[in-house]
Amino acid sequence: MTIDSIVDSWGRRDAVTSIPEPRDPIPETLDPIPFAGEVEMIRSFADMDRMASEKGPKRLVVLAPEDEEFMMAVRKSAEAGYTRPILIGDREKMERLADQVHYDISGAEKIYEKNRQAIADLGINMLFSGEVDIAGKGQIPTAYIYRAIIREESKVAGKVVSVVSLWDIEGLEHLTCFTDTGVNITPTTGPKRRLCATPSFSFTCWATRSR
Repeated sequence: MTIDSIVDSWGRRDAVTSIPEPRDPIPETLDPIPFAGEVEMIRSFADMDRMASEKGPKRLVVLAPEDEEFMMAVRKSAEAGYTRPILIGDREKMERLADQVHYDISGAEKIYEKNRQAIADLGINMLFSGEVDIAGKGQIPTAYIYRAIIREESKVAGKVVSVVSLWDIEGLEHLTCFTDTGVNITPTTGPKRRLCATPSFSFTCWATRSR
């Protein structure tokens, strides 16, 4: 099973979850996966930030970082040591915005492309091929991202695309999960069961052994 993160410029974090192939099926029940040793649960984005700083930089492909807020987020994640960014987008816009947020992108890998679907296709292909660890959604409509994901998933028969959104809501001591809002429009009974199991399975994957 793969869980591929997409962070959009609103601060929401989506995990695009590939339903496992038949040889690695999701369990029929929603029982947690057993871990050896103590388990530390991820309860907030602050926990994710702390763990990111401990784990070291991950390869991040940034899809159309063409607004000031998102370019600033890319700069901060790189400076904090969370990511090693690869920027895909309009050259003039990326360079102008990088200057505005005082981000030196001269040493970053850059791919110049203006077409929105081409940007999404290239970045998602890099994600699914393992060339990068994370895809970051910038100034690009989500529909292009989902289209690229569905194309990649269609290469493997028997899979169902599932999108799990995580929200860090003030006052709650845990993350809140929404799944498949507008992605799987009319699932039949089999896919619907899998879509219900995926968030539970994903949450167990977001636990980490403390030792």
